[in-house]
Amino acid sequence: MQITLTDSDPESLQAILARMERTFFPPDPPSATPITPPAPPLSQTSAVQIAIDVEITTDTPATTSPQAQEPAPRQPAILFLPAPRLAAQEITAIVPDPLPVADLVEVLPPLADPVAVDQIAEALPAPAYTNGFTRPYKNPDLKLVSQNGNGHPAVAEVTETIHPELNFEKHASLIFAPAHSKNLHKPRSRTWIETLPDGNKVKSSIIAEPYQGQVPTTKTRKVLLALQKVLETKGWDEEEKTLFSTRELANTLGVKWHGSKTTKELYDELDRLRLAPFRWQHAFVGEDGATYSLLDRITILDTLTTLKREARAKDELFRDLHVFRFSEPIRKNLKANRTKPTNLDVALRIRGELASVLYAQFDVILATKEPYKWQERNTEHLFFDDLKLDGKDYHKPSVRKRFLQKALNELQDKPISTGILDLKLTKTTDGKDWKLVYRKLPLADQIPKPIKPRRVPDANPPEAIPFLINDIEAVIGKYPSKERLFTKLLKTYSTDLIYQAISEYRADTRALPRELTPREPIAYFQGILHRLAHQQGKSWIKPCDPTCKYLPQA
Repeated sequence: MQITLTDSDPESLQAILARMERTFFPPDPPSATPITPPAPPLSQTSAVQIAIDVEITTDTPATTSPQAQEPAPRQPAILFLPAPRLAAQEITAIVPDPLPVADLVEVLPPLADPVAVDQIAEALPAPAYTNGFTRPYKNPDLKLVSQNGNGHPAVAEVTETIHPELNFEKHASLIFAPAHSKNLHKPRSRTWIETLPDGNKVKSSIIAEPYQGQVPTTKTRKVLLALQKVLETKGWDEEEKTLFSTRELANTLGVKWHGSKTTKELYDELDRLRLAPFRWQHAFVGEDGATYSLLDRITILDTLTTLKREARAKDELFRDLHVFRFSEPIRKNLKANRTKPTNLDVALRIRGELASVLYAQFDVILATKEPYKWQERNTEHLFFDDLKLDGKDYHKPSVRKRFLQKALNELQDKPISTGILDLKLTKTTDGKDWKLVYRKLPLADQIPKPIKPRRVPDANPPEAIPFLINDIEAVIGKYPSKERLFTKLLKTYSTDLIYQAISEYRADTRALPRELTPREPIAYFQGILHRLAHQQGKSWIKPCDPTCKYLPQA
C-alpha cells in the first residue's frame, strides 16, 4: 500500500513523523543538545521512504465471494513522504540523542565537511540501549585445538560465540534449506513420534512454508545469526526492539558491499525472517520447558521496520536504518536462556551450502555425545530423511559421495560449540552405499591430562628380577630380545601383580588347542597386566589415551 502526502497536508506529515519516533525509538530518551550539521537542501523530487510494519485497516465493509480465499500474508505498508526542503534539524528531530554516530549519519543529508562526523561522535553520549539478558554471551577468549588420530597438528584460534534461540537452532538443518536446492518453492516438513511426560505418544511435526516462492535457506540463517550478534552487542530497548543499519549487518556477515545488489539480497532475507511462517506441533519447547501443543504460523521476527532515503544526490552514499524484534516465544526463550551456543565466525565463514547445513546438524547431534565416540549415518538416510534434499541424481550413491566429500573437506577440523569435527566417508557393510562417520575431538580446555607413571622406588629388588623373568618366560616362552621390557615391568609392578597376570595367562591358554593359542604371547600377557594395573589404581608404563580399553568402566 502506498500513501502519498503533499506539502498541503502538514498535520498528516507531523502525525507520521511522531509515529515513526514511537516506532523506532524507546520513549523518553535522555535529553541532550541536538547537533545540527550543515547540509545542503534537498531537491524538489527527493523523498524519504519509510516502511512501517503495521496492519492497515479501513471501514469499508468486506465483500463476500462464493469461494473463501486464504488471506495473503501481511505486507508492510510503504509510505512515501515528499520532502521538498527536508532540513537537517527536521531529520534530527526524530533521531534520539543516544544514537551512535555510525547510525546517525544513515539518515542525515550528506555533510559538507567529513570532519564534522568526528565532531558529532565526540559530542554524542553513549548509546542508551539496555540488555535484558541474564547471562554474558560474548566469549572471545575461547581457544580451540584441533588434533585427531591422523596426526593433524594442533591449531589454536579464537572464535566468538553467540547464543541463538534453542528450537530454531536444534532444527536448523530442516528449517534452512541449502540455497542451491531446486524445490525451494515447496514447504519443508519433518514428522516424528514424541513421548509426553505423562507417557502418552503424540505426532510431532515442523512445517516451514515459503514466502514469495522460497523457503528460508542457509543464507537466511546467516542473516539470523548476524541479527543475534547485533542483539547481543547492542541489547534491546524497553519494547525489546533493536536498531541496526544494512551496512552494519553486511559488516557482521563479512560480505563485500556491492551497493543495491547487496541491499536487495539482505532485504529479501530480512523479509523472509519476518514473513515466512512456521507451524510447530508438539515440537516448540517454551521458556518453562513445556512443549507447545500447537504454534501455528509463527514467524521468526514479529517486527521489522525500515527507514531509508529513496532519492539521493550523486555523491551521497546509501544509508538506511532498521528496527527488528523477535517473536514473543523466541524472546521468552532468550530471556530464560533456552539457547544454544554457536560459533559465529565459523558458521559465517562456511561457503558451501551443503557444508553449512551439515555443520548445523553436527553441532546439534554431537552436543550431547562424548568426545572420540564415532557416530555414523547412511548417506541415503542423511540426504532424504534428515536434510530433505531432492536433487536430480541424489539417488545415485556416487553422486551423494561426491557432494559429501566436498562438504567434508571444508568442515574437517572445524570447531563446533563443544569440540572439533573429525569426519570421513566409508563404504557400508554391504558395499551398496556410503556412510558418513563423524565424531568430535575435545576442546583445549576439555582434553584430559594423560595418566603419567609416578616416580616411585622399584617394586622388586634388582637381585629378584632375573628369577621373575624366568617365571614369565616359563609360561609365555623365551624372548631374549624382550629382557629390557620384562625388566621395566618388574621394576614397576609388584610380585603379586606379576604372578596374578601369569596365573590368568596360564588359565586362559592351558586348554586351548595349538592353533588357537595367542599369536603374540607378549602382547597378550601385557594386556592382562595392563588391565590388572588399572584395576588396582595404578598407571601403565606409558601414558594412556583417555579412551584406553583397559580402564575400568564407570
